[in-house]
Amino acid sequence: MRVSQSPSSQFRYGMVPEWVIVHPGLSDRAFRLYVLLARYGTSPDDCFPRISTLADRLGVSDATVQRGLRELVAAGCVTVVPRFEGGRQTSNGYQLAMGEQPAQLVDNVVDNAGGACG
Repeated sequence: MRVSQSPSSQFRYGMVPEWVIVHPGLSDRAFRLYVLLARYGTSPDDCFPRISTLADRLGVSDATVQRGLRELVAAGCVTVVPRFEGGRQTSNGYQLAMGEQPAQLVDNVVDNAGGACG
């Protein structure tokens, strides 16, 4: 007998705001990194993977991930939040911009209000 699994246990995914998808200043590398971070979560409390983990998952170097993070931060898509324990920094958490697009992008991102799939 085959045991069925819930969809959430079969598939892992990350939601991405449209303004990030069509952001004119993001490279494909930075976009893929954003999607991978979104898969972990959107707040520093649940999104804190190691640089090396991100690099392994994307098949790139640690330096490439760090460049992608700098690009995401500069574009307003991600905020890096240092995490501390006992007064020492243990890691970085990542706060993903999931709401409205930052004000500086409003004029730069085309809004194609074509419905749910268009």
